[in-house]
Amino acid sequence: MDTESSLFLAHRNFSSPAPGSSVSAQERHHSQSSAFSTTSSSAPPTSPATACLPRPKKRKLRAPDTWKHSRVPQGDEETHQNNQRLWYCGQCHNPPWRTVSTTSAKRHTRDDHGIVIEDDERPAKKALQQSLEVAFSRAAGKSRAMLARDEQSALRNTIDLDAFYEAQIQLITRRRLPLNCVSWPEYQALLCAVNSRADEVLIQSGNTALAHIELSYTVHRANIKARLRVAKSQIHFSIDLWSSSHRKAFLGICGQCVDADYRPREALLGLPNVQHSHSGEAMAQHLVNTVRYFDIAGNVGYFTSDNATANDTCLRAVATALAIEFGVRVDSTERRVRCGGHIINLCLQAFLFASSKEALSAAIHKADYSAEVTVAESLQGQLRQKRKGQHRCSEENQAGWRSIGPLGKLHNIAVFIRSSTIHSDACSARQIWSRYKDHPVAKALAETSTAPMTAYERLAQSLDVTETHDYEDELEKFINGTPCKIEVSPLTWWAREEQRMEYPRLHKMAIDVLSIPPMSDKAERVFSGARRTVSFDRARLGADTIEMTECLGNWNKNDLIRTAHTLGEGDH
Repeated sequence: MDTESSLFLAHRNFSSPAPGSSVSAQERHHSQSSAFSTTSSSAPPTSPATACLPRPKKRKLRAPDTWKHSRVPQGDEETHQNNQRLWYCGQCHNPPWRTVSTTSAKRHTRDDHGIVIEDDERPAKKALQQSLEVAFSRAAGKSRAMLARDEQSALRNTIDLDAFYEAQIQLITRRRLPLNCVSWPEYQALLCAVNSRADEVLIQSGNTALAHIELSYTVHRANIKARLRVAKSQIHFSIDLWSSSHRKAFLGICGQCVDADYRPREALLGLPNVQHSHSGEAMAQHLVNTVRYFDIAGNVGYFTSDNATANDTCLRAVATALAIEFGVRVDSTERRVRCGGHIINLCLQAFLFASSKEALSAAIHKADYSAEVTVAESLQGQLRQKRKGQHRCSEENQAGWRSIGPLGKLHNIAVFIRSSTIHSDACSARQIWSRYKDHPVAKALAETSTAPMTAYERLAQSLDVTETHDYEDELEKFINGTPCKIEVSPLTWWAREEQRMEYPRLHKMAIDVLSIPPMSDKAERVFSGARRTVSFDRARLGADTIEMTECLGNWNKNDLIRTAHTLGEGDH
């Protein structure tokens, strides 16, 4: 045998069996001694070069715990397969079970013998696993951080700052909340529960909320001004004076008109604080200031208020100021409308709830405020004559009704109103029509509208059917026309396009008259709301803050606020 064969044989004989093998130490020593003796006797003397060759490195077992459950090959059983050592199951003898894969060996012992083998990981593999875990944990941490930043950025971007501030203003003004509600922990917790980034847009001071209200009031007041300037009817007013429990007097100025879309609109135009004097001249000053700001002097309509004599003085002062400053002539007597609710209330107090002649005289004296002849004053004069015995009723009027007290008096009221001509003469439709009869007709629809014309509109324009002849009296045409049944209010009926086309002048008169407020209850409703705003624990509220709060709340209630205001960079 040559040297290479001897070395190979020695290497095979020096290979140690698997740990836990049944081969004893003596057998291994004897086997190694025999191998050495055989090699020594059969091999020729080694050369110095051969003696210096390094011995093959012994392979280290990779899964010692797995090899503990193996056995050494017996008899002619193979020890290797494809240069890989065979693992024989220590419990399987007939037939034997073998494999070259320690993974298969662990699976075999677990599935067939119920032995679970947990080998320690190799240091290199463990180090690799740790490195991978560290790398993946860093990547996962960065990914989570980036995801968290993206989520926070998305939450922040979902907040429309202008819309948030506008909604907050409307909440405060419409529900009359205190200005410091923006700093309530419960309110802020509610917002942060909806959006965790809401704390970045929260305001912490009532002064900041007041600044937002002032800006919103300025912007929306300008929008109301633009709406009033394009109104289709005159701007009518209902006014009243109110003294709060905190020694502040406010003049409620409510406007009412038909807007550009022919829909009735009402709005609180002002709630100024009347100082020093509650006279008619003092109230007129605030009314003229309101008319001046909204630039509606040429479209001023009627004024509805209660029977206080200060209102007569106010209207005369307003008429004088409009004539001097704007050149607009207004008949203060004609434009003065007394609140129908007050008239009915005074009449009922006088004739249904009077307990004596003295109480009846006091009620009549209380109602006797008007300087000109009206239905109420004529009725009062008739009652005075009745008390003095100067009035003589016919036997038909006296029979039955006078004997049942208040109902008889109410019957006399109805008879007088039906027989009186003062009211019909003062408000004659023909007298009013004379001011509209020669009113210039608006241009054709196609010229005033930005919308494209329909086929019907083009045909109507070509046939000139929308023109009204100067010699045609629209009032006579309407009176002599065929009656029709309407299922809407008269104002809504006259605001329809059919009536506007058929009666281009008369419909203007109709919407001007029908849009006059018959009562001053709108101003009184404003005072009822202001009483809740100026509560006992908010006595320090300024008059300007009260006015802005009530105006914004009223505009929101009447659907006049639709677009959010835009705050400047310095206002956030």
